[in-house]
This record gives sequence, C-alpha cells and structure tokens, in this order.
Amino acid sequence: GQGGDAPAASHVAVVARANDGVDNPSPDAAAIPPDTDASPLDGAADSGTVGPEPAASGTSTAPGEGLAPHNAWKVQDVLERIAAFADVPELLQMRRVSSTFLDAILHRVFDAHVDPHVSQPASSAARYAGPTVGCKAALPGFLAPHRQRMAFVATAMLCPLDAPSADDQAVSPDEDPALAWFVAPRLVLDLCADECATCRPTTDVWRNRRLTAGARRLRGLRDHRRVLAPLGNLAATLQCAPRLRSLSLTRGAIYGFEVSLPIAPLLAALVPGLEELTIRNAVSAGIDRVATLRSLQSLTVAFAYTRHCVSPAALCAALRMPSLCSLTVMGVTTEEWNGAVALAEKRKLVSQVRTLSVTAWPGALRLPATVFRALVSFDAPPHVYDPVEPTTVHFEDIAAMPNLQRLHARTQGARRQAVDAFFLGLQSIESLALCNPLGASNKGVVPDAAEYLASGANAENVKEVTGDIAGAVLPAAALQQALPNARTICVACAKWPATAPASASFFRGLGELRHLALRSAFTHDNVPDSFWDGLKSASKLESLAVADCPTLPAIHTLDPAIFTSLRCVSLHATAMLSDEATWSFLGGLPVLTNLTVTLDSAASFEAAMKKFFVVGGQAAERLTELSLEVGFWVRRVVDVSAMLKTLVHLRELRVQLPRPIVTDGAFLRGISPTGPLHTLAISAGGMLLAGVEKSVARLAGLRHLSTSVGWMYGTIPLAAEMLSDLTPCCPCLRTVSDVGTPLRDPISVGDGNGSQVWWDLVSGSWCRRPSRPEPLFEGNK
Repeated sequence: GQGGDAPAASHVAVVARANDGVDNPSPDAAAIPPDTDASPLDGAADSGTVGPEPAASGTSTAPGEGLAPHNAWKVQDVLERIAAFADVPELLQMRRVSSTFLDAILHRVFDAHVDPHVSQPASSAARYAGPTVGCKAALPGFLAPHRQRMAFVATAMLCPLDAPSADDQAVSPDEDPALAWFVAPRLVLDLCADECATCRPTTDVWRNRRLTAGARRLRGLRDHRRVLAPLGNLAATLQCAPRLRSLSLTRGAIYGFEVSLPIAPLLAALVPGLEELTIRNAVSAGIDRVATLRSLQSLTVAFAYTRHCVSPAALCAALRMPSLCSLTVMGVTTEEWNGAVALAEKRKLVSQVRTLSVTAWPGALRLPATVFRALVSFDAPPHVYDPVEPTTVHFEDIAAMPNLQRLHARTQGARRQAVDAFFLGLQSIESLALCNPLGASNKGVVPDAAEYLASGANAENVKEVTGDIAGAVLPAAALQQALPNARTICVACAKWPATAPASASFFRGLGELRHLALRSAFTHDNVPDSFWDGLKSASKLESLAVADCPTLPAIHTLDPAIFTSLRCVSLHATAMLSDEATWSFLGGLPVLTNLTVTLDSAASFEAAMKKFFVVGGQAAERLTELSLEVGFWVRRVVDVSAMLKTLVHLRELRVQLPRPIVTDGAFLRGISPTGPLHTLAISAGGMLLAGVEKSVARLAGLRHLSTSVGWMYGTIPLAAEMLSDLTPCCPCLRTVSDVGTPLRDPISVGDGNGSQVWWDLVSGSWCRRPSRPEPLFEGNK
C-alpha cells in the first residue's frame, strides 16, 4: 500500500487467517482455508516490523512514495491504517491476525467516541473514555448499517482472545501506560430489547459472551427491558465483569429475585467499584442497603406504584452516603420525601448530593439548605398521576441556595421583591425551566425562566431554556435578551407578546446555540418577519425543529452558508414551507443531511420542487434521511416520484402519503434500484396497504421495511405472500414491520436459489433468521 492511500479489500484479505464462523462471511474470507497461514505479517509479528530496518532519525517518506528503503512500518502501523479505512466485512476478516488488530479497532472506536460532532448520551456513563453501543448512540466512521456497527464493536471488544486477566487490570498506568490503556474496561452496552431490530444482533453477541473473559472489558451495562442478564444469571454475569462501573436493572423474576434493592450487598461483593446504579420498578424494602456500596456516586430508584410505603429512615440512609453525588427518586409521595428530609434535618445530617431529581405527588417538597448544602441541580418532573399540575418546591428553601446551576422545578410564588433578590443572587445559574403560571394556586410571582430572563439578571450565564407554559405569554423583555452562552432552547405552547416591537426577534446573540425546538408556539399570533433574526449569529446550530406552528414566518433574512453544523431540520409549519424563501434557505445549508417536512398545501409542494428537490441539485443530493408527509390534495404519482428521483444518496426514507399514491407503490419508481436506500417506512394515514411489496421488491439493497398493513388483514397468508415476494429480490432484507399477525409461527420462504429462509415474528416485526437449518420454535405447541 502507498503512504496515504486507503487499502483495498484485496489488501485486507492478505492479512486474514480465517472467518471463525461469522454469519454471512464475505467471499474473500471464505476463500482462505482455516488452517492456512496466509498472512505475511505473521512472520514479522515477533520482530514487530515489516520491511527493512528503520532509517536514521530525521528521514521520512514523501507522500505517495513506496515504503522501502527509507523506513519500516511496524505491524501496529499497518493494522492501524487498515482499521482506519476498511469496512466491517474486511475488519471481520482481520480479527484473528493478532491482539494488535483489536488494539487498532479500539483506537478507531475511541476516536469516533470523542468526535466533537457526535452527541453522546446524557447519562453519567458518557464520562467514560469509551464507546456506548446502543441504538441511540452514534458510532461514526464505519461504512455499514448501525446494527452492523453495534454488533461489530461489541464482538471486537468482548472478544475472549487475548482478553485481559485480573492481574493485567490490576496494573496501574504509572507502571505500564500502554497495557493499562488496553485492558481498561471501557465498553458500555445500552441495548433495548429483542423487538428492537437494531439492538437484536448485539444482544445475541452479549448473551453468548457475557460469561467469557472478554466481559472484563465491560464498564457499563444498562438493562432497559430485562434482556442483558437473563434467567437469573446476574451473579454469574457480574463475576465475569468485576470492573463494572455502571449498572441498570429492572425488578422481576427474570433476575431470580423478587426485591431489587436488597441485592446491594451482592453488588458490593462482586463489583465493589460500582459508581452508577439504576433500579426501576423497585419495591420499598431495602433502599437503606445501598449504603453498602461504598463507591456509589449516582443512584436512580424508581419505585413500583403497587408498593408499600417508603420508610423515611430508609430514604435518609441514602441521603447520608458520603460518596453519593447524584440521586434520582421516582414514585414517592411528598409526605414520604418530606419525612426523610425532616429526619435528616433533625439529625443534623449534611448530604453530599449535588444533582437531585424527585418525582413525587401531591403537594410541596422540602429542600432545606442545611441538609443540601452541596446541591447545584434540582429537577421535579410532573408525576404520572398528575402530569398537568407539577409538584412545587418551597420558595424559602430554593432562595437559600445561591449556588444553583440548574433549576427545573415549579417554585411556589413569592413577592416580587423577594424573587428579584433571588434572581440577583443566582450567579452560577445555567439551566432554567419555563413553568405554567396560569391557574396557579399560590399567590405571587412564580420564579421561572421567563421571569428570570425578563429581569435581565445574569442572563449571559444561561445555557439552557426549556419548558411548556401552557398558553401563557412570554414577556417581551425576556424575548429581547441576549443569550451568548445558550446551547439549547425548547419552548412549547407559548404566546407572542402583543407589546413586543415590530422588529422583535426570538432572543438575540445566540452564538453558542446548538439546538432550537418550538412546539405549538405562537400558533395564532401576529409574529413579525424579524422573528428569525436572533439566529444570525447562531453559526454552531446543529438541529432545528418546528412543530405545529402554522403561522410562523418564512426564513428570509438568514444566510444559510454560516450554518456549517446544521445537519438536522424538522419543519411542520404551513406558512414557513409555503414560502420559497424557506426552501432557498434549506437548499443553501452546506451540511444538511436529515430533513423532516410536512407538505400540506399545494404551495408548499411547488416551492419544495422549485427550490430544493431539483435534479442534479446539491441540496437534494446531500440528503441521506428524509421523512415526508404529504397532504391528501396530491393525486398524481409523478409528483412524489419526481421528488424522490432527485435524492441519489438517500439511505433512509419515511413517507406518509394519501392512499391513491401508495396503492401500488408506483411512486417508488423515482428511487434507483441500485441506490444506497436501506430503510423504508410507508404509511397511508392508518389505511391498509396491500400490493405495495411488488414495487418494493425492485430495491435490491433494502434492509428494513415498514408498511401500515392492519391486524385485521395481517394474517399468516398475507405475511407469507409479502415475504415470498421480497426475499428473493431483496437479499439484504432483515426486518419487515407492521404486517401484523395474531400468530407466532415462523415462516419459511424460498430465496430464489433453491434454499429456504426462515422468518421469525418478534414483537410485530418479521426478522430474518441467520443461516440455521431448523426453526427456532414450532409455533404455539
């Protein structure tokens, strides 16, 4: 290979040994006999170099020149370069070359993990220096569907070959930095459930390897749906992952215990370094036992609604843990919480909790400053029993906490003078919530984000403004504030102030803004055309979402060229999309790849076709994901077909169209059969679809299909007919969703080459089974 060129697949095959039983091996891997020593790198592995001896210090190879005779490449160098450019099939062929290969893969995964353009999950596990594998976590850099990226990274990192031993992981970075980095547990698994087609392959990988030595690389295990540690084998799993730092569990017999929290002593014995614990659907007994986890920093407990009362003494035991910095409690009453706080206050206990979230009902919560001296973030979300009227907090408690950085709770009203003094004292506030001041049962001013911004106190510190104010009017003074450090603004159900000047904009000075979302805001108001002027300096904007805002003006005054990070736009706004200026703005965005729009008028469709969906136009060719909803006024198939014809790089398409267009799927003729489209979802507004598979079958590269066929007609014959049509024509197809059936019998259809392919029904989706001769189960016998 040359100095700067990406290696071809044939180059990768040279360093492969065997396929090692991976599903769907590539031809190159299958061509290499298992016992053949096919790699010229193997002989050099001991010496650590390939080629001649290294040249003298200071010499180098010019870009594009050969390797000899100036300097040698080590095996690590070769594998690092291959791992940086190869695709998943080629990487699978390389995996048994040596432990150096795994090291190269880990470097590539970690480089993607720290990519500044990749948003990581909000969990504290995101602090870990390693990748999060899940359907909601990005793994950029691998040219493959996300489910393949997930399965590959999990397979590589859980590989038992050259897995670290307990002695290896005991080595400190000072003794051997390279070994300490390589053996450190970094993988975080954040999987959903079997019914998630994206997570399913990775879930199978975890089930097969959770009791192997490779599990020592696991750092986080989040179980949202009880699939990661099945059949009561939790203890055995934890014994194989002693360096686990983050664990999330759901109560149930699947773990072999009836009460979740009393397992704390078990966790303390098997994973003594556990830092983050989440237990959902817990019962009240045993919460005091979490104190046995001496290293615990974050605790989330969601109590089951069918439970006994939570003891104040038990809650108090959690508050007094010296290592605990973050506490989330859900499913308690305000009486239970206030009882625990009163007990801590009586015993003169000081909690070290800095981040607190309490979901309780009904009444007002107590947060005495004498107990919560270290508190910097407080959140009181609405309870499921009463989502309209959120839990309140005593103003006197909050006013005694000048070090608050985040306040997302409704505070009881107070006198204007006291509220203004409180605002002036918040020198470190960064995130505030908008609260509904209408129908307040208390008297006085409710100190929320709108009041805070209207006061002008320390507005330059605010990084997040979010909330639903249920039809209240935003103060004109708040809208005109400059928010130079705001990163997220989400406003719902707000009204535009009638007293705002004609040149008013939606805030100003948004130079650090990353995400802007408006929902059902300013729906019947006379909003000026200058509304969007606040974004003139928002060059770092990454996502823009406008939903159910029919009267918002078009984007006339913004220069799209400055938005070099705006990749995702979602617009459901009639007036905006009916104006060509908005489509001109969208067409000028240099990196727009994900677009969601609702075209519910003839004017919006015509403007879109004229300014954006143009054959050969750069705007349409940049799109890789499109979600499109078209109104019932469209009657000609050629309209939608012509739009789709412009999207030559489209990978994911979700459309909701009128039934006359969807009936036979002819609108799909605009998509090239050899194009990169791999995910397709078709809906006819809840109406039944049948026969559309005939048009879908021409898309040979399709992997995931979703159609709105109802349960009434979604019988086995219909599903079998659809799968029979699609399987031979779409060899890459893996899931077919929303073709419902009341039965669970597997379906066997021919693949067009004389072989049978089995499809299994998993939570309403037909999933193609890996190559196995017999069915997974025999119906409902």
